[in-house]
Amino acid sequence: MIQPERKKLEISEGQPWFTWILANYTDFATGKKTPTGRLISAAKYKGDLAASKKLISIVDTVISRPFILRDGRAGLQKVTAVVAVPSLPAKLISVPHRISAGIAKQLEVDEVSNLVCKVRPTDKAKFGSALDPSAYEVDGDLSGHTVLIVDDVFKSGNTLESLAIQLRAANADVIGFCLAKAVHGMKVI
Repeated sequence: MIQPERKKLEISEGQPWFTWILANYTDFATGKKTPTGRLISAAKYKGDLAASKKLISIVDTVISRPFILRDGRAGLQKVTAVVAVPSLPAKLISVPHRISAGIAKQLEVDEVSNLVCKVRPTDKAKFGSALDPSAYEVDGDLSGHTVLIVDDVFKSGNTLESLAIQLRAANADVIGFCLAKAVHGMKVI
């Protein structure tokens, strides 16, 4: 059974926040993709619908379990809306969009990816995107909402952080959710 990891992200605008990560993208010992990494790769780069469905099934199983934070607060139970990290060019069907739709259904909350867009490409850092909130726009006020940001692979955290800054500007609280964490400096086989 997959046990989600909770990772504290850098503090932006004085607000610490967390993201849930389901698995590693690669195995530390072998450098090969994990089963989750292989599913993400097949769904993302080959358009494998069966892999997407398997990922959604895994996420549904994990989401159905209650997460309790160390301070006793509920984890995902406080989520009131879900958003997929947008891509450019925009894709109506992407791994984050499929997963966010599944999570929204499981949690019985709104899927609000239609309120978020990526308006320009982000600069690439050595590993992942550089922090660049101006690459994203949020259309609307999300006051009173705790928004779960969904992405497929967590590299540096800059994509989530950039979008979180814009969601906070729209008055939302944010939590991140990624399927897998990539390992810096490791060649993926």
